[in-house]
Amino acid sequence: MIVVLSGKVIRSTNGGETWVTINDGSARMIGFESVNNGLMILQKSVCPNDVYQVNDVIASTNSGGISWNEAEETTTNLHANFKNSQRMGNGIWYMAIGNQLLRIKKN
Repeated sequence: MIVVLSGKVIRSTNGGETWVTINDGSARMIGFESVNNGLMILQKSVCPNDVYQVNDVIASTNSGGISWNEAEETTTNLHANFKNSQRMGNGIWYMAIGNQLLRIKKN
């Protein structure tokens, strides 16, 4: 079980009895399509002069959240503008980002 709590990503392997932090940066969960496969948005960097200028990256896991693979490119303010996500098929997700619809396909 993986949960985002106050921006931290925590994981439990015993039904919530104990929790381990697997990412202590700011994050938003996109979702899991199975026990092992999921996506999340990770905040990578913040501009100290502009609180609205944040670089984010989409990360995927196929190990139930034990390890995460980050996309090669970052996107500005993805985390702040994220509205909702929906899995549409095997490895295909759609995300509402502000007024845009973004399609994500797992390689």
